[in-house]
Amino acid sequence: MLVAIDRRTHDGPTPVEEAELFHEVERLTGTGTWDWDLVRDAMLWSRGLFRVYGYDADSPPPMNEVLQRIHPDDRDALSAAILKAGEPSGSEQYRAEFRLRRFDDDVERYFLAVGRVTHDDAGNAVRLIGTVRDVTTERRSLARRDQSSAMEGLTALGPGIAHDINNALTAVALCADELRDNEAVDPSTRSIGEEIGRAVESAALVVAHLLKLGQSAHAKGPIDLASTVQLMVPVLRRIFRSADATLAASYAEAPLLIDAKPAEVHQVVMNLLLNAREAMASEGTVDMSVRRSGDDAVLTVSDSGVGIPPEHLERIFEPGFTTNQDKGGSGFGLTNVRATLLASGGSVSVASVSGQGTTVTVRWPLARKPRAAAVGSLVADGAPGHRILLVDDHRAIRRVMKRLIAREGHAVTTAGNGRVALELLEREPTPFDLVISDVSMPEMDGLALAETLSSARPNLPLVLITGYAAELNDQQLPPNVRAVLLKPFHRRHLLETVEKAVALESDTASSEHR
Repeated sequence: MLVAIDRRTHDGPTPVEEAELFHEVERLTGTGTWDWDLVRDAMLWSRGLFRVYGYDADSPPPMNEVLQRIHPDDRDALSAAILKAGEPSGSEQYRAEFRLRRFDDDVERYFLAVGRVTHDDAGNAVRLIGTVRDVTTERRSLARRDQSSAMEGLTALGPGIAHDINNALTAVALCADELRDNEAVDPSTRSIGEEIGRAVESAALVVAHLLKLGQSAHAKGPIDLASTVQLMVPVLRRIFRSADATLAASYAEAPLLIDAKPAEVHQVVMNLLLNAREAMASEGTVDMSVRRSGDDAVLTVSDSGVGIPPEHLERIFEPGFTTNQDKGGSGFGLTNVRATLLASGGSVSVASVSGQGTTVTVRWPLARKPRAAAVGSLVADGAPGHRILLVDDHRAIRRVMKRLIAREGHAVTTAGNGRVALELLEREPTPFDLVISDVSMPEMDGLALAETLSSARPNLPLVLITGYAAELNDQQLPPNVRAVLLKPFHRRHLLETVEKAVALESDTASSEHR
């Protein structure tokens, strides 16, 4: 056989064989070729171009019919690319991507045109020749990866960004409180402080949303499935609007706690909804619900798409198997969903009727009741005049908090991190009554400081402050931590927490003394 191939190579293919080889290459690559004689205004299409455009006829349609099927936003860009290549000083080559509604099913798809303009001796454009390739699969695969990457980016970067924003908002909120509560300032200026305070609260709500959406991918549950999914919906609805589809969602009112990472839930939801969207040829509705069923939290996604044929239904969890290859399906979406659920002790099932749609049901076992959060009550009275060590790496927060606490009659010493705080505690001859420490700091963070002091000075109370509550979710807080204060907070919350912590310690000491 190899000898025969070698001989044919030397003899060369016949014109008929060469033409058939050309058409086969076009078919395999999804490519069509066109040749436009500008002098005679004669257009020639290859077999492949008829197939790519879905045009069933013996001769090409008029050029204006083709142009009318190109998306209006792309029509001018394609024309400009060809005209530029046709200029006497142009490169003669053009490359442009455009959307076109196929002639057979009127479905819009993405195409890539690459070609060349030929000039005569006078520099006039006389011929256009080029290829057109359907790149819808590549475009949708890329869009799908971008959407997943965007969600993963929120998951990975959200906590860090939100933590930094909360630090800044805390300083702004405390300064606004000073301005608003200063009776020596005229009322119009004090009202500015009130406006700033309200703006801080609005910004804090946005940051809280970002924090919940991007909870640490390293900390595993328990998380509320309903609220985790609900936070994704505004982003997902924008994706569906761009595809002329509708997303309807409903959630259980009571929390449905599951042992899972937020990033895992995000990935499951994204895979299921993107599959549902791609199953619909045009307009349609996807219904998503989160509910409780027995001891399970159940996520259901139903679409009104084309459904899955019975012979394919039993293969949908196979790695690499897809019924949406022409729409960018990788064949690993449901495989990954199943692996994630199995790792969490859950399950996934699919029911589908060809031509009527598909329903995917995902089950997570409900988690045991979570440990109570270590955030104390903020209402108490106490006597001023205490020595307080304030530890925070954010200089503006240290300055503002020190000023506010000192104004209540307390003596405040500051430190930039836990290590410096320990050195101050060793040097100072007069003992401190309270330590207020940020959690996230360089060299030694607030939790490490609290643990060290729990052994070295068990009677010294601490208040922890944080811009990201999730970093304490899985932590067993040391017994000397009296309260946790979430950033951004207002002056009243800060002072009430300080007095509460000191009062608790005084009550404990009195009880032990008796």
